[in-house]
Amino acid sequence: MGKLHHVAAGLRDAFVARENDVRGSWALGILYALADPESNTVVLRLLDGQAVPASPDADALARKYGDHVRAALAKLALPLERMAAAEVRIAFDAAPPANLQRFGAVGDPYRLTVAFALRDGREAAFTRYGFCLPEPPYRFAKRACHGVAPGSEGGILR
Repeated sequence: MGKLHHVAAGLRDAFVARENDVRGSWALGILYALADPESNTVVLRLLDGQAVPASPDADALARKYGDHVRAALAKLALPLERMAAAEVRIAFDAAPPANLQRFGAVGDPYRLTVAFALRDGREAAFTRYGFCLPEPPYRFAKRACHGVAPGSEGGILR
């Protein structure tokens, strides 16, 4: 489980990095623009490579990071059949923790959670809070704007 936690934490950090781009724009800004209007959320299901709500850009990200997870599981000799779920869930305009620092970041708060669940019931989830705006390409081209809240680095559910 420790190595699986490491994979989940690494995926969380890679997802908010400025190198996570879609068509030259920061992926979080793109996903914010595509979020479900009622829940203001995007879910990337990594095992089947599909996004909710579905869109070509969100589905491409789900496939890309699903490939990364499958490669990491293979290195751990963990059969894919042992996984019950692997997802990235981004809640935009989410209530941030009181201690979240902006450090010059602009935009609305978001909560990004990477969660893995094994069929035996064990789970790991890691969360990060930050700020972003819906994507206009001229604003978020290949740069990250996120704050870090102490204690938001992640944790073990079970």
